[in-house]
Amino acid sequence: MRYIEIAGRTHPLRFTARALLRTQQLCPAPLRTLFTSGEEGARWLLYCALCDAYPFLTRRKSDALFDTLLPDIAPLYDALAQAYDMSGFPREGITQEEMDRLLDAAARAGMKDSCRLLDLSYREIARELDAHLPPRSWADAPMTEAQMLSALKNYARRFTHADA
Repeated sequence: MRYIEIAGRTHPLRFTARALLRTQQLCPAPLRTLFTSGEEGARWLLYCALCDAYPFLTRRKSDALFDTLLPDIAPLYDALAQAYDMSGFPREGITQEEMDRLLDAAARAGMKDSCRLLDLSYREIARELDAHLPPRSWADAPMTEAQMLSALKNYARRFTHADA
């Protein structure tokens, strides 16, 4: 997780599904454009990255934090980009419909409290879902080269014995 120091306090920068959905609902611009729209985009991204740690954060309070960084904004841009990349979400963000389908599928698969996935990053969601799935059997794994060679030899022997 990435952190940024603002006004003498350290703040975690974390992009979760809930934070993305909340920001996309409030922001007039598509999420993918926030990465290239300068200061205004960075303000929205800071809001999004902080609203996981501070659920009652308003855009006004987030802007006040942003304004304290204005003399040297470059480290914030870097930290926001790194935190977003660490989350694993696509630059386009996610839609409510996509998240609803994911939550429904997780619940149908037997995951208890699938709504907790909203509070995770994309990479954390993937880990949770992988941990919930049953382990793969050896039959699901691709054949090794040695196994393929053995199968071909056995197949060839079958035809040799059938012709005799």
